[in-house]
Amino acid sequence: MTGTSFNPDKTVKTGKRYIVSLILPSVATSIAAGTNSAPTFSLSDFFSLKSIKGDNIITIGDYCICDTPLERVDFPKATTIGNRAFFLCSLQSISFPLVTTIGEYAFDSCSLLQSASFPLVTTIGEYAFHSCSKLSSLSIPKVTRIETYAFATGSTGLTITMGPTAPTLAIHVAVLSGQTVKVKVPIGATGYTPFSGTSVTVSGSDSTVNWANGLRGAGWTGSAFASSGGYVRSGVTVIIEQQ
Repeated sequence: MTGTSFNPDKTVKTGKRYIVSLILPSVATSIAAGTNSAPTFSLSDFFSLKSIKGDNIITIGDYCICDTPLERVDFPKATTIGNRAFFLCSLQSISFPLVTTIGEYAFDSCSLLQSASFPLVTTIGEYAFHSCSKLSSLSIPKVTRIETYAFATGSTGLTITMGPTAPTLAIHVAVLSGQTVKVKVPIGATGYTPFSGTSVTVSGSDSTVNWANGLRGAGWTGSAFASSGGYVRSGVTVIIEQQ
């Protein structure tokens, strides 16, 4: 510990490989950031780690728990997830009830991840769920901004639950070609054009300026494509329907 920041001593190697589960001390409010070459928790030290819990953790740092067999996390008070925080982990189902910001590549290559719930998240960084090839369910009802290729999961079917107002989509926010994405919205939702209150499917080469095509590759400012040079991916199908 450094103050309220949990940061395991990298000079200590003995015993770490036997740790299966960690419960962080109640005084810990953050997990220190690591680096690309030296994550806070890494496979080289914690190659048996399956679960980690921190009741009072608010900030999960960059390069935090990378390339480990981690399957379960419990951070009920966390509000921020850093860049590449859970890169290459074995998470299967996650819920972060208070998180408002997800960093770049936060769950990149979590190839076993199937479902994720972020009821308060407003901003999702680029490539946040990149290569999450089994992700089938994602709940983000408060999201207002989605960055480039956030949903380039590689999964063939993904259902996303969004809120009453369509979020802004960054340039090239497209999912990968060959994906079908179902977006569920509440009754009375606005901004998801050409959705008009029932259900709409957008696919093929249709390049009409609308939110669904923004999800397919060109971004969406709220009224037009985010880039005049943007394009839609004809191999992506977007279905928008009421919950």
